[in-house]
Amino acid sequence: MEVFEQYLAKIDHVDHRNRVEEILRWVCDTFPQLQPQIKWNTPMFTDRGTFIIGFSAAKSEQ
Repeated sequence: MEVFEQYLAKIDHVDHRNRVEEILRWVCDTFPQLQPQIKWNTPMFTDRGTFIIGFSAAKSEQ
């Protein structure tokens, strides 16, 4: 999860940051074979060099 620390720190809303961290941690715990990485400023998980899933947080315009 260390690889995601800077990404998570940029999420201003505490509840949103905690939820994103919870999701990323769940993926790490559930699929330990996946490698966590930051690519294109986005948290990603890869398996043997193949991108499996990525996540991003969006801000509301309201």
